[in-house]
Amino acid sequence: MVSSRHVAVAASCLTAAANGFSLLPSREAIGRATSTTTELYGIKRRGGLGSLDSEEASSSKGPRTVPKKSTKLQKKVGGSRKKKGSSAKKSDPVASEMSPDLAKFLQVSGNNNSVVDAEVVGQSKKSRRQKQSEQREIDEARSAKIEIVLDKLDEVLEERTGKVSDILTVVEELLEIPSNDNADIRRLLSAKDRSDFRLAWVGSDEALCHVGTGLHKVPLARMQEVFMNCLGRNKIEILEVISIIGPFPNVKNVLQGTTKITGGSSGSDVEIVYDTMFDGTGKEIKSGTDDNIRRVNLDVAFCDERAIVAVVPDDDANDNALDNDGKRVLLFVREDELDEKLESLRVNELD
Repeated sequence: MVSSRHVAVAASCLTAAANGFSLLPSREAIGRATSTTTELYGIKRRGGLGSLDSEEASSSKGPRTVPKKSTKLQKKVGGSRKKKGSSAKKSDPVASEMSPDLAKFLQVSGNNNSVVDAEVVGQSKKSRRQKQSEQREIDEARSAKIEIVLDKLDEVLEERTGKVSDILTVVEELLEIPSNDNADIRRLLSAKDRSDFRLAWVGSDEALCHVGTGLHKVPLARMQEVFMNCLGRNKIEILEVISIIGPFPNVKNVLQGTTKITGGSSGSDVEIVYDTMFDGTGKEIKSGTDDNIRRVNLDVAFCDERAIVAVVPDDDANDNALDNDGKRVLLFVREDELDEKLESLRVNELD
């Protein structure tokens, strides 16, 4: 930056040249000009550029133009930077305007961003907790409703003279309970722990043959019990206990396979692929080829860890599972004492 003193010296030189004289400025003028404050990127220095002022001062016996001590000026310059809104000189726009304002802007914007981020994080955590609390309340209310309906179902099934209409009325109450789409059945089949279910009621023999072996239809045979066991990791087992009239032991047949879940219109479509069978003697029979693999489709209309309502798909695309006295319905309830049941049926020794 060119100061007013530089302009004065240059003007005197130009005036002298115009009058035909070649005059040089005096040493005092040079000293005064070079001792002014030089501004370089907002940093103030005494004595102009380079070491001209110091060399002239040391080689001459004249008065020094540079103060012996510059600490006061340095302190003043440093103080002007630290004080908010202060400036050293009006001719110093970088030091007085840009640096303090920029620092202030950065400081304020940083604080605002921190506050906004904290508020957003707080709101998201609060919203997540609210959703979890609401979902917990829904699950508890749903579980309590299921428990009430299952108590009714136990009472109806225990009656020897129970009517089909009474059973279907309770099943209809189960189907009216809001479900979690296919989340429950997916969780049940893919879990690591095993879950056992007993067939409590079936609407027809065709529905029973749809999921089982159908060997109970041979002469002198009668179906005793059917268990659907979720073995974990999408593996499933259908265990049948068949009694034969006469002095013959009960027969246990086992079908094993894997499951695949797809979304259904009224619940979840489950495809069961049987590839292994254990006959009444305990012999393992593999499917051998893909042609011998058996595929079974079921529509899971209701699923809970305590009960499952499965429906055989209808070729006529009938969505009402309770039509025709529920002949397509299979009702499974949880079985916590499978080994004891098999012992009482005298088939557990084949394991």
